[in-house]
Amino acid sequence: MTHRILLLTLLSSFLSFSSPIAFADTPPLPDEATLLDLLNSDAEKSEKAIACKQLAVVGSAAAAGALAELLEDPELASWSRIALAAIPGDEVDSVLIEALQKELEPRTKIGIANTLGKRKCRAAVEVLTATLEADNETLAESAAVSLGHIGGPAALVALQSTLNDAKSATVSSGAAEGLILIAEAQLRSGENDSAAAIYDSVGQADVPKPRVIESLRGSMLARGSDGVPLLIEQLKSNDWKRQGIALMTARELSGEGALASLMTAVDQVDGLKQALLVTAIAERDDPAAASMLVAKAKAGSKTVRVAAIEGLARIGKADSFPALLALAASDDSVIVATSLQTLASMNDDQLNRVIADQLDAATGNEKVVLLQVAAARRIDAVDSVKQAASSSDAAVRKAALKALGQIATMKEIPELISRVIEKQGQDGDAAMDALRATSIRMPDRDAVAEMLIGAADRASASDKQALLGIMTEMGGDKALAAMRDAAKSNDRELQDLATKFLGSWMTVDAGPVLMEIAKDNDHPFRIRALRGYLRIARQFLMNRGSRVRMAKQALAVADRDAEKRLILDVVERYPDKRMLEITLQIAKTPSMREDAIQVATKLVRILGGAPDTLQQFAKLWPQQSDLQIVSANYGADEMQKDVTQELATLKRIGPAVVIAKSYNATFGDPAPGIKKQLQVSYTVNGQSFETVFEEGQAVLLVPNQP
Repeated sequence: MTHRILLLTLLSSFLSFSSPIAFADTPPLPDEATLLDLLNSDAEKSEKAIACKQLAVVGSAAAAGALAELLEDPELASWSRIALAAIPGDEVDSVLIEALQKELEPRTKIGIANTLGKRKCRAAVEVLTATLEADNETLAESAAVSLGHIGGPAALVALQSTLNDAKSATVSSGAAEGLILIAEAQLRSGENDSAAAIYDSVGQADVPKPRVIESLRGSMLARGSDGVPLLIEQLKSNDWKRQGIALMTARELSGEGALASLMTAVDQVDGLKQALLVTAIAERDDPAAASMLVAKAKAGSKTVRVAAIEGLARIGKADSFPALLALAASDDSVIVATSLQTLASMNDDQLNRVIADQLDAATGNEKVVLLQVAAARRIDAVDSVKQAASSSDAAVRKAALKALGQIATMKEIPELISRVIEKQGQDGDAAMDALRATSIRMPDRDAVAEMLIGAADRASASDKQALLGIMTEMGGDKALAAMRDAAKSNDRELQDLATKFLGSWMTVDAGPVLMEIAKDNDHPFRIRALRGYLRIARQFLMNRGSRVRMAKQALAVADRDAEKRLILDVVERYPDKRMLEITLQIAKTPSMREDAIQVATKLVRILGGAPDTLQQFAKLWPQQSDLQIVSANYGADEMQKDVTQELATLKRIGPAVVIAKSYNATFGDPAPGIKKQLQVSYTVNGQSFETVFEEGQAVLLVPNQP
């Protein structure tokens, strides 16, 4: 059997793997004789279950008898069937057939029936047919499905008889499923007419709806192009499940003339149903449907037109281009947007050549569309697009400049800079957008930055700001160096711009530059620089050590509470033992003490109650407070234990109670297997507080706990 061969292959690979780390000690499987001795012994059932799994790999027909005996044990029956399903041979079929006729638990007999079906055991057809009359409906249903897996004339007759005279909906459903399995096998072997007859019989019977829907699909597929009328009938119905199976089958229907029949039938439905059918036909990925899609794209309801245009994105070729171009130049914004999207995504290299060839001669709105498509498809037509950027038509110029932003190369950057700086042409904003898009696309950021830096020297104030903004989006060493020079210049306007851009820099390498400015007490924008530095510490990915260093450096130059609160935000976002020292430093500022204690308490509760952490935390209270535990309860819901005395006698480090072991080990477990809480009421210098700790948290008895 295929699955047994696969199992043996995988096991062989597993046992022969030579890694000394993972598999060197993996023992070989016991041989069959050893495993059979174990099954016949007084071994534990768990051991026998494992032996059954191993027999699935190494067992032979000789194991059939011992495994058959286990079928009578409800705890081992399923384990036995694992082996019996895998071991080939008539002997196994015989013991399974015999077992199905015994007085066993219904659950066991259901499993045996299923196993016979998976083995496609023709010898079991008679006993499975008899089982169709079983009092247990689930067993009868399983027998019917197994007959379907086995197939053959006798199984077919038995299932058709049961379908027409089933004792319950459960059994009729099983018979229908079995018949569908037989029909599917016939369909695979090319017996379409007999398969269609079986599918039709199920569809016309009084069976549950899922079986009817399955049969409808088969009836349509078995008939090929002749199944299209049945498909349209389902699509016209008001039953969404019938509609759904029709649309699914439209994608699958095969055979000579199937596509042509579907395309002809499109006009037999309308509205949304027609649009859905058009989409289904397009998703067959057959270019022969393109002509129908072009026709539907030109006229009719907008829903159908959009579906047809979207379908051309899948199967359209260059010969669909004229129609799509006309649609993209129309007055309907939805049709225009859909057509442009289709033109941008059509997978046909020939289309690029067609667009490039037409670009020079086109005028007006058609030229605008061609430029938009050239930009979206990144077509190599730089010369034509540059020429269009000098057109007397404003719409064409703007479209051309936007296209340049997508297709221009390094060679075009000086020309774009000239358009911006020297005000060449009438479209400064569009030229700047094109320069920005081109610059950001270039792989050599430093080379582009040098060009932009040179341009900034002769640019107006507004253009200089835009050029600096481009360098910020680009990043890179040269751009960062230029921004640093601007920020440290004597030009206040330039300092303002540069520090703003540095504050929004998208890489961590701006950090040292920002800190350099923040340390300069004479710099007018040092606070802005420090805030930008803290933004990097808060938002960017970096290792813990680097973030701790940044927080410490920021604290060294922070002289206002606002920035110290931002530092605490870094500490709170990225809990680390080394961050606790920073909160201690901030707490020395009287106006920041409460905020620092709040953050430090959160930090320690997250980090846990290690003695060295608690010793550091205790430094926030250099003088001993009068702390008294009033009451403490540990548990969940109604299962609570008074642990006031136990908590009061534990060691303290400042306001922290040291719990050396787990809560359960310290207080006992009043609610096994349930998440618990420790609720504590206490006073500090006569003031009362209450707090709750989740199981395992550090117990910190401080005022105003977060």
